[in-house]
Amino acid sequence: MKRIIPALVVLSQLLGITGLQRTEGAFLRQHLQTLPWLSADERLLNATQHSPVEIASINRMILGAYYTRLFNVEGLQEQKVLAAVPFSIGNVGVSYLQFGDAAYREQTLTTLIGMHLTEDTRIGLGVHGYQLAIDDYGATTAYGIDIGAGWEVTPDVEWEIAYANVNQATIGRQKELLPQQIFTALRYAPTGDVLSQFYLVHELEYAVRYGVGLAYQPLPWISGAIDFMTNPVRGSYGIQFYWKQFHIFYVAATHPALPFTHRFGIVFTL
Repeated sequence: MKRIIPALVVLSQLLGITGLQRTEGAFLRQHLQTLPWLSADERLLNATQHSPVEIASINRMILGAYYTRLFNVEGLQEQKVLAAVPFSIGNVGVSYLQFGDAAYREQTLTTLIGMHLTEDTRIGLGVHGYQLAIDDYGATTAYGIDIGAGWEVTPDVEWEIAYANVNQATIGRQKELLPQQIFTALRYAPTGDVLSQFYLVHELEYAVRYGVGLAYQPLPWISGAIDFMTNPVRGSYGIQFYWKQFHIFYVAATHPALPFTHRFGIVFTL
């Protein structure tokens, strides 16, 4: 298994299947972004691959980082760091993500900008710079633009929608189109300690995937979240601990045929 999966990833690149968005690993990486954490501070760390509008909801400075090991396989690890700062006219965030190792490496530098147009309406913009490098084959770069908007429908309900790669970015000598994706979510928070989420993710060349998630904070120092997505059916389970300005979390994600994926992360707020 440790040799097979990296080989499949590299093979997919050589066949022109750009990025990891079209591999099992990428689908699981995206799934990990959808856990319904209770606050925008927590969701922001996971939202840069789905919806840039989350940046508009923060009201304090945030620093965060996480480490992911896909399918518990050496060579399929992902690291990400993020910083976000609120300003009077809007909020700004920057993140850096690296996936893979020396033989195969993806790097993404992202800038996020978000603001409230009205008390109930917010918008977000994400600009991603991508670099893909394969040992003995060279490297290539591209950039993509994501847009998103969110509305507070009622005090308990919010709706969010985002479009990834709206500029139709391409990568490589063959000018392969990077995946375009629509993400939309409806969130319902009956109390301050409970959040439910219903969403869909549609990468335009593939079938729509549906998901549902739930987060609950029974005590001030701990919260939990679960999420299930279709096509194929898989689940994510997260637990988070709070200590002063620190949020420390762990997430495990299942796959029908492969081992667990593990993610560890920390968020610091000022």
